[in-house]
Amino acid sequence: MRKIDRWVLLMLAFLMPVVSACNKDEEIGAEFKPVITFDNESGIYTVKIGHSLTLDPVIEHGEGAEIEWSVDGEVMCRERVWTATWDVAGEYYAMLTVTNRAGTAREEVRVDVLAQTPPTISLRMPEDGLKVLAGKPLELSPRYQHDDMEGFAVEWTVDGEKVCDTPDYTFQESETGTYSVVITARNIDGVTEKRFDVEVVDKMPATVRFVPLSYGVADDVRYVFAGQPVSIRTVTQYIENAEYRWTVNGAAVDCTTSVLVFTPDAAGDYNVKVVAGDSEATMKVVCVAGSAQSRMRPAVAGSSANSNVVLEWTPAPGQFIGETSSVGGMTPDIVTHEQARTWAQGRLDSRKFVSLGAWGGCVIVGFDHSVVKGGSEYDFGVMGNAISTSNEPGIVWVMQDANGNGKPDDEWYQLRGSDYGSEQTNHDYSVTYYRPEGSGMTVEWTDCTGGGGEIDYLWMSHKQPTYYPVWVDVDSYTLYGTLLPPRNSVDPVTGFWSNMPFAWGYADNLGSDLIPGGDTESGEGQWVGFKISNAVDANGNPVELNYIDFVKIQTGIMAKSGKLGEASTEVCGVRDWNL
Repeated sequence: MRKIDRWVLLMLAFLMPVVSACNKDEEIGAEFKPVITFDNESGIYTVKIGHSLTLDPVIEHGEGAEIEWSVDGEVMCRERVWTATWDVAGEYYAMLTVTNRAGTAREEVRVDVLAQTPPTISLRMPEDGLKVLAGKPLELSPRYQHDDMEGFAVEWTVDGEKVCDTPDYTFQESETGTYSVVITARNIDGVTEKRFDVEVVDKMPATVRFVPLSYGVADDVRYVFAGQPVSIRTVTQYIENAEYRWTVNGAAVDCTTSVLVFTPDAAGDYNVKVVAGDSEATMKVVCVAGSAQSRMRPAVAGSSANSNVVLEWTPAPGQFIGETSSVGGMTPDIVTHEQARTWAQGRLDSRKFVSLGAWGGCVIVGFDHSVVKGGSEYDFGVMGNAISTSNEPGIVWVMQDANGNGKPDDEWYQLRGSDYGSEQTNHDYSVTYYRPEGSGMTVEWTDCTGGGGEIDYLWMSHKQPTYYPVWVDVDSYTLYGTLLPPRNSVDPVTGFWSNMPFAWGYADNLGSDLIPGGDTESGEGQWVGFKISNAVDANGNPVELNYIDFVKIQTGIMAKSGKLGEASTEVCGVRDWNL
């Protein structure tokens, strides 16, 4: 071999390790698998329908790697950064796959696509619409939901002309007529409109009408036996300092108050009329033929001591109304009065509580026989779930089925309780509840004294969309009855709320008429005893009843106790105590 060739070989042997080392450095990245890191440690991203979400992970050793984003097996993107929008709410799982020569890395994240939340506008609307005198101001103060989001703004128009861009508006027009009002609220998620009319009048439409027997019973006729009183209550609107004039079959009656107690002495029809101001209302009182005793349905072999039918369940709004957890036990498909009534019957049959909601909510039950007065210390019992510091008293009413049709459309008599004659007890009370527009909103209410308030939405414990009963298919409804003074208070040191009991005479209340045997710690099996002999008319006078066919229990107080929410009578059963 020539000397020069030997020199070339030596030089090549020296240079090859150097060349080899340079190639190794170029390929070092391919010797490690990719590593994927997202900027959200939980692995859950949220985005609203129509909004874009950008996923921008850090990928180590990803130079020259193949990248693939997929959702449910469908390839969506082959770039490191992926921006996407969704049209349908739900949970989506996005898989990122990165592959180089050293291997493949995969990471999955969850994308929660939420519905958009444009503003919600909730405005209290009277049953007969908004009316105002010409030239007088009308304060309009809606409640808004999602008003804390970016871009929130409000605009008011009256008959198409912009009049205001603040959340509240004072409407005032001097000319009579009907004005079309539109509230437009917007945020980053969208726009919501609420349209309604305001009627400007030169005189408010005064009315007088009768207080119904219950929400589910029309009050144009009453049935009663001879010698038993009928208490006919009225309610007026836009009448100040009304003077009441009553007639029966055209003859004047010695009564100038809003309540007439009338006792027919013989069978027949009696036409009752009341005039208040320039308004009037009429009702027929039917005194049925025969004695009360002739209509009594005696218990027979096989008769049940327990009530066997719920005739009406009309609760006020409350935290357990529509509650679908195992505690509340309702289902979302309960959307009619009949479905609600059937559900309540099933609960009572199982000795599970039926909540009556806030003040005025009621349940009406019947039996397969008449419940007779006497025979034991109490005639019937009502099961509740009160404990020593949690009493939610319910007023109890009784009725005889005078017309024999099996419906509670005759005459209710209140059972006197310990606070019946208290100066703080209001026997002529009413509350109107208003349906909120949005999910999770409080329920507003106003009462006959000009007061008002809210049934709070307790998002931490009762998460159904609304506490307003969905089977009440109107935007507001009014309940009537007796209001007891609240007895709730909070300990200033511990912050613990207590709802103390009344002395006697109320359901779901640990009074002296609590029947022994229940658990005063858990509230289970707490029966309160009632006597038919405590029945009274609207004037507080005793009513002689030898038996009854229907029982109504109604929440008697309007109160709320912090995080415990509103006071609401609970009923777990009604039982004839003589069987």
